[in-house]
Amino acid sequence: AVAAISGGAASVAFTFVAYDYSTCHPMRKMYGYDIGGAFTRLHNIVARSFPAIIPSMTLSDLSRFDGSSPRRPLYFASEGFVWDASSSDMFKSSYSQWSGKDATVCLAKMSLDPADINRTDWESLTDTDKESLLSWTNYFSEKYLIKARLKEYSEWCQGK
Repeated sequence: AVAAISGGAASVAFTFVAYDYSTCHPMRKMYGYDIGGAFTRLHNIVARSFPAIIPSMTLSDLSRFDGSSPRRPLYFASEGFVWDASSSDMFKSSYSQWSGKDATVCLAKMSLDPADINRTDWESLTDTDKESLLSWTNYFSEKYLIKARLKEYSEWCQGK
């Protein structure tokens, strides 16, 4: 019975990896496909589908996760999810201004303006902004683990 279960699990894992490879973001294939990205994506599919199973974090909580020391992972938020970018040298070198902050408006508007960091006027986003944000969210879902939900964003969504 154990062999049948483990064989079934292996079959499901293989099927998901094949699905992931055929549907993953093109940037993931640019430097060679990494199977670890499939498991990151699977984790995030579950987290996005069942947000109640992941913890909630406020903007104040998020600010403590700025990657400033080995004991402080580097998190940022986008579209209500808190992402762990600790393993990304690219993020640290190019987007460090978003460390420990919400980058939703920045990403939606393709802005590096510091005034757009931690903005909570998400209702101001246009349909074009929302399309851009969705594209970024899909990319992050394949690269960074979701660690939490941003409480302020969740409350804003509930009040819409």
